Amino acid sequence: MFGQDDRFLNMFASLVKFSPLVPLGSPGARFQPVWVEDVARAIVTSLTLQETVGQTYPLVGPDEFTLRQLIEMVMDMSGHRRPVLPLGSGASRLQAAVFEHLPGKLITRDNVLSMSVPSVSATPFPAIFGRAHTMAAIVPAYLTHVTGRARYNVLRQGAGR
Repeated sequence: MFGQDDRFLNMFASLVKFSPLVPLGSPGARFQPVWVEDVARAIVTSLTLQETVGQTYPLVGPDEFTLRQLIEMVMDMSGHRRPVLPLGSGASRLQAAVFEHLPGKLITRDNVLSMSVPSVSATPFPAIFGRAHTMAAIVPAYLTHVTGRARYNVLRQGAGR
């Protein structure tokens, strides 16, 4: 899930702002991120519809990404392009074993294990709850507090430049 104060994309935006290199564990992990407000809308809507009682729905975003693609998107939006050093599975576990002992637990071994299973769905966001928003439509506006460059890029794009 992504949203204005998430600990995922915002964390990466902060890291790439100060790091000259991004050592990336599990770069091929697959995600289909969904906007937190789309999920909230689905939950509220499901409370009012009889046909949703006892049902389970895949609440996923419209686009699939690898972890590396998500990091590259954050770098593009923030204006902080950095070289990415993809780590293999052993190095990913080692990185997590070290990082889980640091303040803030950037990544844990459990995170690495969970990323070995794709977080995607063949079934799209249910139309009964409306349409899920793309990351490209939402993320640039909320990364503004991490970097002023994101707001600049949104305004520039809106001006057709």
